[in-house]
Amino acid sequence: MLDHIPLPAFASFDGPKSAKVMLLGEAWGESEAMTRKPFVGESGKELFRMIAEVWPSDSWAETESTLHYGSAWIGPRKAVLSELEICMTHVLSLRPLANSLDSVACKKAELPKEYSWPSIPSKTRGLYLRPEFLSELSRLKVEIEEVRPNLIIALG
Repeated sequence: MLDHIPLPAFASFDGPKSAKVMLLGEAWGESEAMTRKPFVGESGKELFRMIAEVWPSDSWAETESTLHYGSAWIGPRKAVLSELEICMTHVLSLRPLANSLDSVACKKAELPKEYSWPSIPSKTRGLYLRPEFLSELSRLKVEIEEVRPNLIIALG
């Protein structure tokens, strides 16, 4: 089952709204679905460690000391994200069935006639985001327009 409850802009966003860099993931994993925060699972921790190596932060020590205590590091990381002017979000703020983006896609023939290229880009050759998930693209558009980052780094 998809964990999809339409969320308003910034509901699953983390970091300052004045960020210069936006990290953009594909969709939630298990940890993100539980916390409704981006990049909080084990790979999120590793990403955060890599960020600390590239962009030193005065706030890093407090966050680093909590990395081994489950989700305790999520709160302190806000200070690091703010200091470094980095925000995080996902294209889809939901967890696809079996972590497969194909579960939120359909063939072009299954789309209503009013949905056509270029209004709905193809996810992969011949697969398109199902109409019930288009609100996710609208949410993301609002986040990007309001933050206006200098750089968006697509991860996934």
